[in-house]
Amino acid sequence: MNFSALDEQVELMAPGPVEAIRRRFGPSVPLVIRNANEDCIPFQLRGALRKEFSFGPVEHVVAVTLSGDCGNLAAVACNSPEQLAAFEQANPALQASLVTRWKDWRLLWLRTDPRPENFTFEPWMWLAQGTIPLCFTADDEEAVPIAREGAPVEIPSSEIQWPGILFEPFRMARLIQSHGPLFLQKNGRRILNEFFWANWLAEKLELTYDSKLGAFRRGREQGTEVQTLTTAAVIQLMHQALQQAASVSVKAGAFPIRELRLPRIKQLVEVLKVATVEEPQNVAEGLEIYLAALRQDMAATLTTEEMWHDYVTFCRERCLQTYPKFEFLRIAPARIRELFGVAKAHDIQRDGKPRRGFRGIAKAATDSKSK
Repeated sequence: MNFSALDEQVELMAPGPVEAIRRRFGPSVPLVIRNANEDCIPFQLRGALRKEFSFGPVEHVVAVTLSGDCGNLAAVACNSPEQLAAFEQANPALQASLVTRWKDWRLLWLRTDPRPENFTFEPWMWLAQGTIPLCFTADDEEAVPIAREGAPVEIPSSEIQWPGILFEPFRMARLIQSHGPLFLQKNGRRILNEFFWANWLAEKLELTYDSKLGAFRRGREQGTEVQTLTTAAVIQLMHQALQQAASVSVKAGAFPIRELRLPRIKQLVEVLKVATVEEPQNVAEGLEIYLAALRQDMAATLTTEEMWHDYVTFCRERCLQTYPKFEFLRIAPARIRELFGVAKAHDIQRDGKPRRGFRGIAKAATDSKSK
């Protein structure tokens, strides 16, 4: 059958369903007529029948064609009503989205970007390409199987709380959009795209690079305890994560296994530092960090000159920015009074002479530098 000819006359072939579909999806939604068993239809959605029969005419369906040119239209399909309900509860914005039914599946329609290729992890399907049936050609508009009225909601995929099993494909799609493909070609060989994999590793392993400490830190998310890691520990974590990624794609010959060698991973560590470096504190934050390190000691005294040199040494060791001396001597006394309740004195004795400074305050501990 010449389906191209039918596609041009889809409104004439199924006027009721087409009108109902365009009312919900928009007037420009690309619709086609196809055999219910066509290969262009995802396997799980093929072969739907209005009635059981062994012989007779082939069933035809009105379907939407998904591609990169259909206004980011896609569908999240689920054959578990309970899990779909939980997904919607986690994403209130999607509770206004259109949901259609086909076979045992409910399809929640949305417009989103970035969008990975189709994949299936029972009981879920992600549909962004291909031909997706909506109804049969002979049905009237009332027979279009609607599970919930609405229109496809437009929402960035990064704002959606995905079920754990679906999270990784969307992370990959987002990072590909930002940093390019997983692999590049160099001198006829496939290599890792360092920028993609450094950012993927940073997210997956929850790593940041602390330039003050000169070390990676892990566990910042969700209140978990922060760990400071050695370079050897980071290399081991990265190697394990890349091996897991390779095990998924190596069967298709995609992942270049030679890229798992130690020298290559060390190169990735350097890119990871750049990708995850924490911004250095500004000058005001550096002062606050220093003041927090001062010790209360009722027997101690500290002149402003001594405090200035202690402040400069403390900040230099931690790569913190410092105020000019005159600014430090103007700002620090007021903050010390607020923090410690100690006013600046003018009779701190040094070498038999009175100096400006503070009583009850001692220098920051000499061993206070973070390891």
